[in-house]
Amino acid sequence: FANANRHLLAKFKMAPNSQPVGTSRVGMTTRAAAKQRSMQAFAHEPGCKCTWIDQVDKEAFAKEVKDLGKELLAGQGEEDERHLNKIINWAHACTAIGIGLMSVLPWWSMVPALLLSLGITARWTMVAHHTCHGGYDTVGNGNKGGRFNSRRFALGSVWRRLFDWMDWMMPEAWNAEHNMLHHHHTNELIDPDLPQRNFTYLREIDLPYKAKVAIVYVMAAVWKWLYYSPNTYKVIAWRKHRKSVIAKSNDRDAEEKRLNDVESKAMAKQLTILGILTGEAPEWYSSTSLIFTVMLPNLLFRLAVVAIPYAAADLYMSSSGAGVSFPMFKNALITLAIADVLANLHSFLIVVPNHAGDDMYFFKNSCEGMGPNFYIRQIVASVNFRTGGDLNDFLHGWLNYQIEHHAWPRLSMLSYQRAQPRLKAICEKHGVPYVQHSVWTRLQKTVDNAVGATSMINTCEGAF
Repeated sequence: FANANRHLLAKFKMAPNSQPVGTSRVGMTTRAAAKQRSMQAFAHEPGCKCTWIDQVDKEAFAKEVKDLGKELLAGQGEEDERHLNKIINWAHACTAIGIGLMSVLPWWSMVPALLLSLGITARWTMVAHHTCHGGYDTVGNGNKGGRFNSRRFALGSVWRRLFDWMDWMMPEAWNAEHNMLHHHHTNELIDPDLPQRNFTYLREIDLPYKAKVAIVYVMAAVWKWLYYSPNTYKVIAWRKHRKSVIAKSNDRDAEEKRLNDVESKAMAKQLTILGILTGEAPEWYSSTSLIFTVMLPNLLFRLAVVAIPYAAADLYMSSSGAGVSFPMFKNALITLAIADVLANLHSFLIVVPNHAGDDMYFFKNSCEGMGPNFYIRQIVASVNFRTGGDLNDFLHGWLNYQIEHHAWPRLSMLSYQRAQPRLKAICEKHGVPYVQHSVWTRLQKTVDNAVGATSMINTCEGAF
């Protein structure tokens, strides 16, 4: 995995013509040189909205953020493990109660479907998300290389997916797309989850505003299997192709350089199920593998766990197998379909608005990895929803701490609750924008951004 990402990590080295913090200049100490670079005036483009950066001591800000992250990581322990288990129990309870209620409530009551959808979303955005990032690698079971270790959770086999996290996305593919590309390139052109770029066709098409909004909500109802599943798998497919091409090349260095240039375009081009069916997939993308390896296991899993048992119950409750109309089975199938739509809508609501809106920053270039600019970018390119309280955070999928999560991806859910007021205070102290609104306010901003009514803030290249 590390070897496959060497070419990505190389992009985070200090840009040409910049000076690493550890060096010195004539007539000043290393610390003074770093501070001067941090506070130096910048020639901003006319009308830009990032002049506030001129007043920020980048080095001091980054140090406080890093130190807080280290403190939080060191403080994780048994309490974080208990909290994780609590959230898992909540997710399991939603699923179990939802399945049980299907025997007494019709699909149109929506209650079983709503509970099932909460379980689906919780297992992804809370349990899998933070575990796959390594949030529990240092505590309890995860610290011993057990189930909740990021190097094991849901990886390596269909069995682990069944046991840990089964969804429309392959865990290995989601880890590569989300943990590497999205987190290291947030709101850059290479970011696969850049909403403004992904909605380009909708922003440019000549349709009334309300028609475009309707399209956004239709897509939100199916976005995980329509868009997210094929796009996360694209990263894995590309890496397999890349590895194969380099292995066959007589000049591996030259071939690797060529592929580095091709990769940015390959990762920026979005694929959907509709596009794949109409032949838009590149030649190195296996549509067959997407269907049978990535998506079909999730469909069969849901049918086996929820619908098929009700078919067996229909047969059992009938005096004979002949003429059975399978009422509970049909009710279960419809409920499953509604639950999937609700899970898509819920996850779209709490995922996509995290980095979209007319107050979010867009970056034309990359920056040095884990330096002051990196931390500033992660914070001003992310947004929080209302925070505080396990029930509130559960309903938000724990994505209401997106700023804290992007500053320190490898922390537990409980650590983000502890960190939020402290990071907000650090940002206020240094004059770094810290955006927090209700999820409904952010949804409206995201929709306006998606349909072309508003645009993200273009950051002056080189400002940070």
